[in-house]
Amino acid sequence: MAAAGVGRADADFPFKGYELCVFPDAFGRRRESGHRLYARQTAVLLVKRLEELGMVVKNSKTSIDGSVHKDRRLLTGDSPLGGQRAVFWPPKSC
Repeated sequence: MAAAGVGRADADFPFKGYELCVFPDAFGRRRESGHRLYARQTAVLLVKRLEELGMVVKNSKTSIDGSVHKDRRLLTGDSPLGGQRAVFWPPKSC
């Protein structure tokens, strides 16, 4: 989603005001996170950048729990577990 802002002013970001779940920056800051997804420290902190673009992060910024969030037609998850849960969206309780 951050790529949608490349080449345009932050104010023109098409997902501004949307809510989402995303992989936490805390895991990108750790060199030895224990997760294969981030074997090395990342150069870009995605949560920070998406918030700068006007998005609202709904999940924990320090842990992964498989959170899934739907805002309009945008369905996001915080991890591969969140992606698996999204396959069964909406939850049975809805």
